[in-house]
Amino acid sequence: MVTEEDVLAAVEAAESLWDEALKARTAADQAAGKAEAVRAGEDADTSHLNATQVQSLSRLADTMEAADEFIADAETYSQKADAIEEQANAALVACEKLLEQHLMDFPNSPLADVGDDDDDDDEDNEEDS
Repeated sequence: MVTEEDVLAAVEAAESLWDEALKARTAADQAAGKAEAVRAGEDADTSHLNATQVQSLSRLADTMEAADEFIADAETYSQKADAIEEQANAALVACEKLLEQHLMDFPNSPLADVGDDDDDDDEDNEEDS
């Protein structure tokens, strides 16, 4: 028998995974933004190079290396987010199955009403159309 607590624990676990995925996605976006900002600075440096600014070439190489590191970080975080999202999707499917089993085990469960409000709104909207 699947209890209400079992279902709620599964939902919380899935929500936690979605939160982790969002954090990884945000970190990837931030790293990509840093790489873009560094590259923008690199473009500005190259447009002002002349014979008296040869030492700027060293700074330019450092800038390119930093941008590459941020890009690598962004790729790593993005891959991590993809993997966590797959886990979160699987957890969501498991939640749905647990809920279905719970409702078979306990037809009068308060969880039977979960989502019914949304369905009623959809039906009302269809009638209004």
